[in-house]
Amino acid sequence: MKQFFKFVFASMFGFLLAQGVLFFSALFMIGLVIGIATATQKEKSIEVKPEADKILRISLTGSIVERQKIEQMLFNEDFPLLGEELPIGLYELEKTLKLAAKDKTIKGLYLTFGPLDAGWAALNSVRDAIIRFQKTGKFVYAYSNYFSEASYYIASVADAIFMYPQGDFELNGFATVMGFVKGSLEKLEVQVQVFRAGSYKSAIEPFVRENMSDENREQLLALNRDFWWVFSRAISASRKISEKEIDRMANQLLVTNAEEAQKYKLVDQLKYEDEVLEFLKGIVPPNKKDRLPFISMNRYLVQSSKKAIKAEEIFSLSQSTDLVDSPTVAVVFAEGEIHRGHSDEGSIGSRSFVEMLRKVRKDDDIKAVVLRVNSPGGDALASDEIWREVVLLNKVKPVIASFANVAASGGYYLAAGAKKILVQPLTVTGSIGVFGLSLVTKDMFKNKLGITFDEVKTHASADMMQSHRKMTDSEVYVVEKEVDRVYDRFLSVVQKGRSIPEDKLRSIAGGRVWSGSAATKLKLSDQVGGLSQAIDLAYKEAGGTEEDFDVETFPKQTIPFGRLFQVMSARVKQGLGFGSQDFEVIQKTKKWLEPEKNHKILTVMPFELKTL
Repeated sequence: MKQFFKFVFASMFGFLLAQGVLFFSALFMIGLVIGIATATQKEKSIEVKPEADKILRISLTGSIVERQKIEQMLFNEDFPLLGEELPIGLYELEKTLKLAAKDKTIKGLYLTFGPLDAGWAALNSVRDAIIRFQKTGKFVYAYSNYFSEASYYIASVADAIFMYPQGDFELNGFATVMGFVKGSLEKLEVQVQVFRAGSYKSAIEPFVRENMSDENREQLLALNRDFWWVFSRAISASRKISEKEIDRMANQLLVTNAEEAQKYKLVDQLKYEDEVLEFLKGIVPPNKKDRLPFISMNRYLVQSSKKAIKAEEIFSLSQSTDLVDSPTVAVVFAEGEIHRGHSDEGSIGSRSFVEMLRKVRKDDDIKAVVLRVNSPGGDALASDEIWREVVLLNKVKPVIASFANVAASGGYYLAAGAKKILVQPLTVTGSIGVFGLSLVTKDMFKNKLGITFDEVKTHASADMMQSHRKMTDSEVYVVEKEVDRVYDRFLSVVQKGRSIPEDKLRSIAGGRVWSGSAATKLKLSDQVGGLSQAIDLAYKEAGGTEEDFDVETFPKQTIPFGRLFQVMSARVKQGLGFGSQDFEVIQKTKKWLEPEKNHKILTVMPFELKTL
């Protein structure tokens, strides 16, 4: 017993010691954040020294997101927080390249690559931004020890591409692989009842099929072919290699390593990075310590900022709701799955989003709005609520919708009320369709777990769409009628916003997804362009130019009190090994078993397209 208490007290002491260390570490970080922010506030604008020539260095490693978290302006590659690799913000990257293109002290761009996880529209935006930078006469050089098709798509625009002599190269075409859980559900004795409007609305297929339907196969093949056409055409133009030859390389797997990549003129020289750095010293002289004058994206962006970051803006117990006090174009980010209620990180809550749009609408200093959409959809009612506020907003100030990697189903729905829609050629667009899903788990609980259910009710359908029983024929009829009603509403919203005849709209709807290029031809969007082009169009619609307006992003970002603890524990979570593709499939299946997903009519894209 004495030994038992010894271990108990030792464990308690260890726990309390760990908590104390974490607490005082957090206090240190809080003080550090406020200190840096206060210092930034005192020096309202830090200019890049005009006499110092620099090379902008951007490492494209990890994930590319719509915008980076505000703490990345403080904790970045120059001042890392516990070594955590933070995602790259597309908005910040484009802004950096735009500023650097006009900066005479920036002589060029040095790109390095690692494993890259990004949607193809984001890659397209990065590539376009580099080309615009390059057109000012500044050099662009790229280096990597491994090129995937995603990273090479960006690197291909460089003046020269250097590669590690023993490096690997991927060029084998595009594919979409879907997982199907019908067999697992049958083994678990889970019955599935589905309702959908649109033969291409394939989000329910994993639950009721063991393979793709003909319609789904058709749309996915068309989408992959469109993407490959954009990819190969871009590589052909940059590297002066015929598209036919690029197809041959992919079909015959002719390029798998650095030597083969050089042989087929996909890269220019095989060099170790120290040799590349020596090459750069011949272009931009090193400093007194024989180091190249590199400046990172985040550091350059902070130093070039016209506006200081205030302590109260980055450290807060709640999300800031302050708007603006000068003529402004608002960029509103709508990213993630759509649901009712309040937004959280990585999702769009209709209540929070509508309230924010309403404040933007009532702010007279905001002259135009760019609605940046990166969403596969979600709850139909929530999408409609946001759409209504977009329509009201567009009546008093122009709303330009800018589609990112995906604007499908509810993501397309909420933007249909905008004045103009811009897409990238590789944006997954459309999926105008509706579905409902009910999973009946009664047999699974009884036969696998020995759990049974009983009930009392005042009316026959009081427990309708609950997981303990199948629906009756009359209940199925009611749900199918509601799905059709929501689909008709979806079509009406798009028809009104896009002025597409009903017959034509029905032929391109049905839940089918399109590439951005195809969507523009079908009038689902107005023109091809990225976020920068959308902002430029917003200036024009507001009656001015870039010099006439500030740009503010919404929702406003802050660092909640708990965020520091979350960031500090991120490395621990990574160490657990979660996040594999298999684990994601299990998580997505589990999500559909949750009660709140089991009784709503949804507008969600049926699959994800990744670059990996």
